[in-house]
Amino acid sequence: MSSFQAANRELQNRKILEDLQMKKQLLLKQGAAPNSPPISNSMSADQLQHQRAALITANAQSTGFYITQDSSFGNIVLPVLPRYDA
Repeated sequence: MSSFQAANRELQNRKILEDLQMKKQLLLKQGAAPNSPPISNSMSADQLQHQRAALITANAQSTGFYITQDSSFGNIVLPVLPRYDA
């Protein structure tokens, strides 16, 4: 890619970012809330049962060790990896 194409691409990206920033400011001035889901810290009984079942399944079907965590992304069971000093 030539330096002219790279500079042109950078200018296009900058214009896109400026346009997005202007649209964001207009939405904020109009009182529109951003599209982010509310974060809930409390877990329902169904979620706790699902988490417990996932942990039991992971430990039963693998030779590894797993722990649970609260996650907004759905990865409630994490593997525990040992640390090896080299």
